[in-house]
Amino acid sequence: MPPLQTLLTPLYLLFFTIHIPIMLLVDLYPLYPVPLRPAPLTKLRAWYVEGYKDRFFMEKGVGMEGVGAPACVVALMRLRVGKDSPTLNLTLLLFALQTALTTAVCVAEYRSWPELTPAEKTSLGGLYVPYLVFEGSGGVAMVMGVDMFDRVRRVLVQVEFGGNVRKTE
Repeated sequence: MPPLQTLLTPLYLLFFTIHIPIMLLVDLYPLYPVPLRPAPLTKLRAWYVEGYKDRFFMEKGVGMEGVGAPACVVALMRLRVGKDSPTLNLTLLLFALQTALTTAVCVAEYRSWPELTPAEKTSLGGLYVPYLVFEGSGGVAMVMGVDMFDRVRRVLVQVEFGGNVRKTE
């Protein structure tokens, strides 16, 4: 495994370890039957909606997190046992693309909300934009996408050329 990938793999493990509980507690909250919703989560959600005026959390339903949740769980399980494979890399490539696309759409949409001030839009940006670029705050889509594309590409080149991969690759 190239040195950069050796560095990034533990960061992906950390990301999914943090991301899954957040996804279960915050993003998938609308799926919980009302009587089973923990009061602290309901208060947290109300505080967030009041403070950030994030329409995505005001409306009923779940976004793409419901689709990405299984991929996150599989990725965490496979990364925890140190099992890097082409199928895991392809799964993470698709997760990164889905995350980047849906986040970019969210950013474009909230930027058009007329009721938000420029400062409120900037504040929301601090929560959404990090998912497009890799930062310590948990953003992952672009770096993971490029990394996984390279990992999948390497496997395909080896298959296509019978293992005769140029040293520059």
